[in-house]
Amino acid sequence: EKFVAGILQPTMHILHLVLFAVLLLLTPGSQALRFAALSGSSDFFLPVEQGWKDNCKFLGVDCTYIIPDFSNLGNGTTSADVCEEILLQLRQEGIDGLAIGNTGCDGTRMAPIVEELENEGIPVVLFDRDFVPANRTAYVGTDNKMMGRTMARLLKQLRPEGGTFVIVGSVDDRDEGFVEEVTRDNDRDDRAQWNQIDDPTIVSDLPGGSSRYADLMDQYAEKHNPTAFIIMRQTPMRFANWTQLVDTHRHRGITYIGTDGSDYQLSYLHRKYVDGLIGQLPYEFGSVSVQTLYDVAVDKKEVGNTVATNLVAYNLIPLELPDLAVDQNLLHGLKYLGWICFGLIALTVIGCIMWTYVNRDGIVVRASQPAFLVMTALGVLIMGSTLIPLSFDDNGNPFAMSDSKRIGICMSVPWLSFTGFTITFSALFSKTWRINTLVNMSSHFVRAKVETRDVIGPFLALITCNWIVLLCWTFIDPLKYDREFLPGTDFWNREFASAGSCKSENLSSIAFLILLGFLNVLVLGIACFQAFKARNIQTEFSEATYIGLAMFTLAQAFLSGIPIVVVVREIPVAYYLVLTFLIFLLCMAIILFIFLPKVSLQKKYKKMTPRDQQNMMASKLKKSMDFNKAEQASSTNLPSREGSKHISDKPVSENRSGASQSNFSVSGYFEKKEDKKEDKELTKAKMQIEMSESSTGQDLVQSSTD
Repeated sequence: EKFVAGILQPTMHILHLVLFAVLLLLTPGSQALRFAALSGSSDFFLPVEQGWKDNCKFLGVDCTYIIPDFSNLGNGTTSADVCEEILLQLRQEGIDGLAIGNTGCDGTRMAPIVEELENEGIPVVLFDRDFVPANRTAYVGTDNKMMGRTMARLLKQLRPEGGTFVIVGSVDDRDEGFVEEVTRDNDRDDRAQWNQIDDPTIVSDLPGGSSRYADLMDQYAEKHNPTAFIIMRQTPMRFANWTQLVDTHRHRGITYIGTDGSDYQLSYLHRKYVDGLIGQLPYEFGSVSVQTLYDVAVDKKEVGNTVATNLVAYNLIPLELPDLAVDQNLLHGLKYLGWICFGLIALTVIGCIMWTYVNRDGIVVRASQPAFLVMTALGVLIMGSTLIPLSFDDNGNPFAMSDSKRIGICMSVPWLSFTGFTITFSALFSKTWRINTLVNMSSHFVRAKVETRDVIGPFLALITCNWIVLLCWTFIDPLKYDREFLPGTDFWNREFASAGSCKSENLSSIAFLILLGFLNVLVLGIACFQAFKARNIQTEFSEATYIGLAMFTLAQAFLSGIPIVVVVREIPVAYYLVLTFLIFLLCMAIILFIFLPKVSLQKKYKKMTPRDQQNMMASKLKKSMDFNKAEQASSTNLPSREGSKHISDKPVSENRSGASQSNFSVSGYFEKKEDKKEDKELTKAKMQIEMSESSTGQDLVQSSTD
């Protein structure tokens, strides 16, 4: 037993170790991944190698970094052959991911091998240059279009006055991004202009590597004296006599913007042989390539077609920065637009008030209640005067004003706008309520007389509520004019735009604004409700139809205007224009819709004799009351003696006495007629309209006309 136990115990230990080793081998990720990179040999790729190795160590990946050896080329062997052989060997040895940089090899020869690796599930990324026409996993490197745009911004920073430029060492996407950005404002007269020089007589395809670019730049400098050379590749600055080239043309004041930030280029920058550099980050080429392969091979992540790396900008800050022109967003001549709009509103209002006064004895004006017409016009004038403080310009120096003036300018806007709005629509509400009351009571065979003082109470209540809120706002947390810098800085991190606006110290102004909005929406709603009730009353007495048209116009204006106001809030000039036109449209819509129909009716009645005027007005009032009775009967499900019959627009016949007078009245009571021989039309209508000088029946219309 001891012998058997001595044999089995070590055997079990061995089996446990074997089983553990098998499980370790079968566990995913237990074997170290192997990535390989095929890269170029220039100094540019030294940071690439460092970034590759550092991230491989951090992720625990077995990495190989290969630089092709082209020293033994000959006997029919090309650089493409060398690269192809390296790739085939890596594939045979077994790798889990491959990164290929700009080695100088022919990408088309590599494409089939890259396709085979991808088909086998082995990710392949290209870095620095996307030169292999194959279905690779991703490209890691610089977004060349963004790099071109960044070079353009650096040029604008160094030469804000604009000028001409020559592109040296063209790179497709970089060229496109640069030209788009540098010429973006060429259609604006207030911005610097940049124009490209492209001379077909200067041969750009010259032999000699970096020297050919030097010859090209020399020719352009002599012939065109450009403002700037934009060097899209590193190669031109490798020219051995670069400093001599720059010194030769230094008197021309040419600005040189280069690519990359190698040590020798930074040395040129320090000695002012180049004015600015936009550098790629080759270290990131290596580190990001490893990370991308790891994400795909291990974490099974989906990566984009392009994985962009960051850029770095180098330039010398001049001792004297360019002059800063701050855009203060002043209105300048546009402020006169607000004054003109207010002038048109004022002239229209004054004209309407004068017309009301001149025609105060006319039958249409008396029936339309001239006191309320004048109130409506004055409310529109007050509301339109909001354009005066809105058109204020501080000439860029708000602190030259006293605090009381800065508060007065801002707080006058809500005071004028809300007061004018309340007066206008309270007058319309009171006027329409009065005629509704008269017609409704007369329709019930009740004599009615409603004086102006009977309906002035609601108006005073509404205007008082508005003024109480406005006073609280003014004393608790008033709006105050101030000027602030807008978001954004120039190329030297200086704020270049400001705008004047009204702001309060606390957020309580929002609460006051909401409360005022509620009160005035209430006023508007009441006015619309009374107008709806008066929809069947003839235009001689009520403006229900035209109030509705005015509301429809205003609704359209606000539905389209308010979103625009929100969008352009940070564009001061556009914001001012939108508000100006909205206020102008609001005021003109109200005044014209209320007064133009009256003017038209007055002309119509002026052509009639006093007797015809009385008869026509009586007929209109009879028709309004009959419509009202018919609607009341239908709303209570009772048959209407009057509403179901045709209502004639013909003037009511003269009274039995045949009297004719200009001061007319209509009886506010109705009598049942028992006489079978009575006139058929009057029998159907069940209404007697008497035209006499007696006080009987004067109350209804006299109260509305006087």
